[in-house]
Amino acid sequence: MTWLNCGQNMTGPGRPGRENQASLTALAAAGLGWDYPTLLLKILESSSSLRDLRKVTLSNVDRI
Repeated sequence: MTWLNCGQNMTGPGRPGRENQASLTALAAAGLGWDYPTLLLKILESSSSLRDLRKVTLSNVDRI
């Protein structure tokens, strides 16, 4: 399970006053050839619903 906090540190070019700033996540996405809107779409596409996450128990989670 991955936790993603898209707070103020999820800066992307195009926000007013931040045209030349990008978060480390956005820089990594650029390395994959993704622009900021594509990054956000990929994040949404890979998300799980809260309903599914509430069903998760320790017995069905892979242990490392």
